Amino acid sequence: MAEREYGTGVGHDCRPGGLKLPQVGREGISTRVSLFPLYFFQVYLSLTVLLYAFGPWPWPTQEPGILYGFLLLVQVAFWLGYRLGVPKVPCKYVGPWSMQVLVSVSLILNMVWIVPSFMSRSGATGFSLGGMLESALQGLYDPGSMYAARMEALATVEKTTLFGYLSQVVSPVLWLAIPLAIFFWKSLDRLKKIFLLIVVFFEIVSWVAIGTNKGLFDILIVVSWMVIAANPRFISSFDFRGFLKSAVLIIGGLVAVLYFFAIGQEGRGGGEIPAYDRSANIQLDYDNWLIAALPDGARLPFGAVASYLSQGYYPLSIALTEPPTFSYGVGHSHYYTGIVQSFVGQGVISDKTYPALIEKYGWDRYGKWHTMYTWMASDISFAGVIVFVFALGGLLAKVWCDVVYRHNPPAVALLALLCIMVFYFPANNQVLAFSRTANAFWVILVFWGLTRSRKA
Repeated sequence: MAEREYGTGVGHDCRPGGLKLPQVGREGISTRVSLFPLYFFQVYLSLTVLLYAFGPWPWPTQEPGILYGFLLLVQVAFWLGYRLGVPKVPCKYVGPWSMQVLVSVSLILNMVWIVPSFMSRSGATGFSLGGMLESALQGLYDPGSMYAARMEALATVEKTTLFGYLSQVVSPVLWLAIPLAIFFWKSLDRLKKIFLLIVVFFEIVSWVAIGTNKGLFDILIVVSWMVIAANPRFISSFDFRGFLKSAVLIIGGLVAVLYFFAIGQEGRGGGEIPAYDRSANIQLDYDNWLIAALPDGARLPFGAVASYLSQGYYPLSIALTEPPTFSYGVGHSHYYTGIVQSFVGQGVISDKTYPALIEKYGWDRYGKWHTMYTWMASDISFAGVIVFVFALGGLLAKVWCDVVYRHNPPAVALLALLCIMVFYFPANNQVLAFSRTANAFWVILVFWGLTRSRKA
């Protein structure tokens, strides 16, 4: 098939070196490949619900019929949105900048931003490489104390620094580096590969140094999905050797991140992993069928992970029984709420969100998980959440197909954000709640929409 039919861009070859694009012809695109994200996330979200319902924490669910009925509607909406969103012909990239230019600019900017990014996350007023590495080592052994130190440091910062504002402006460009460089790895020269490894190394170090799990999960999600998207024939052929290699890498990374999470929970719990949830007044059930057969030392860490993945459904069950609320269209995001409240006053918007309204039941709005559905419903209602998830499913389908069949660069960066967003459905509004990812999402979404074309 001629290269022009794949439509990788005007004068730009966006394909990873040595990898042929999957065939897109009159017979259409591969069903197995095109529907892979749908099947994956349907299974993943279902498992988190089952973990909530039958896992080792006896959550006192409010109105189970309403909760599980709503969750069923959410997954049906996601399914329908995705299926209807799969394009007959994926769109090519017709932007003015080649993949190589986008990767180069983003990697260079990320190299420049290593120091200010660390200072912004940690609240530090100074920087030294030795101090950063020492903090990372301390974070490995006692992430709880490093997390507490970070919170204390951030509390003393009275206003956003100049680099803080600049980071918000350049965040869309900063975001491009890791997903694009991993996806197009085979097309990169040695220097770009070295830059990527440096960027990823310091990204990991900075998150470990502040005792926070979020960044590590994000990196694992992005790397995993970029590797899968760059090798769609792995999905269609299920080569055992390739599957085994990928599985070992993904599971190994997940085990490492979950281990860090478990000891982080231990550090924040005053020296031990908590087996009692004060907010819901429940105790970990050691006799639960999921953990009863595990060694004594493994049951508490597994319980912490189970809570981490499913606890957001408990406050959702409460919010679904509360009267409707409206937080002026920005309450779903800490970032947008902070901007607006700087003009109208503290608490004017944040106190109107569902997570704030149900604090009277003992569930902290910031210290505990709330599903993305709960945050979004604060602005668009729970009925609106169903429509939102439907639209998001359709968007994911289009972006995925543009990635695997056209190797569209902005679609690659947008896919990484969408995967993080859906992964965190049970936990929070991960992408839109924070400045770096929220700005990146909207800018890259517009960039993708303006630079895609079906014309050969």
